[in-house]
Amino acid sequence: MSTESDRPADFKVGDIVNGHRLSAQPDGSLAWLPLDSPAPAPTPVPAKKSKKALWITLGSVGGVLLLIVIIGSLNRPSAKEPVAAAATAAATETPVEEVEAEPAKLVVPDVTGLTATAATAVLSAAGFEVPAVEDMAATVTGTSPAKGGIAVAKSTVTLTVEVKPKLTLSQQNAVSKGQSYLAMMGFSRTGLIEQLEFEGFSTEDSTFAADFLAPDWNAEAAEKAKSYLEMMAFSRDGLYEQLAFEGFEAGQIEAGLAAVGY
Repeated sequence: MSTESDRPADFKVGDIVNGHRLSAQPDGSLAWLPLDSPAPAPTPVPAKKSKKALWITLGSVGGVLLLIVIIGSLNRPSAKEPVAAAATAAATETPVEEVEAEPAKLVVPDVTGLTATAATAVLSAAGFEVPAVEDMAATVTGTSPAKGGIAVAKSTVTLTVEVKPKLTLSQQNAVSKGQSYLAMMGFSRTGLIEQLEFEGFSTEDSTFAADFLAPDWNAEAAEKAKSYLEMMAFSRDGLYEQLAFEGFEAGQIEAGLAAVGY
């Protein structure tokens, strides 16, 4: 018996060579069989299932397929789940706190000696809040925080002002009279008190007026020395004695003499 390997490449099933026919075997192989050999049994072809049988088969597994589809749909993540998860994650995120910048720190200016009005303007321009005082014309004697101190911008700086005593009518008149005399000529403290007493004011009111006005007594001595020299010539000692007679103290006399060239 010849095998498939004996078949030339150009032979086909059914060809006869040397009393042998090239035949297909049930297993799909080819073989040269004698002509008197029985033909191999044809390979059975499976019968086609009827449509009815197919539908019955499908019907029998339909429940299983349906169950698989339902289970798959349950296990499949919902399209809304990512959105909900993102929203939950966003809600649970720790919010970032904004860090506020620290307020600037400033040096408190020196406003001592200014009126409350002027001091308020200076401090406000420097970046501070300044409460008003009762007498805005009063002289500032200090601040809180004190001058040169460090305070936060827009913080409050309180003014301390000189509190002038409330004058009685006689004191007001004595002060007014003393101002008029000082405007005319130089006076020592004792000389101004004596002049007011001469005008009829009590010693208490005259003394109060002199201390309330409190001019620069050295300047008053210089003005008195100049007025004496305008009237007549004086030696240094003579002018010294004349200023002492007017009630000026030694230091005030020396300042007055120096002012006129002695």
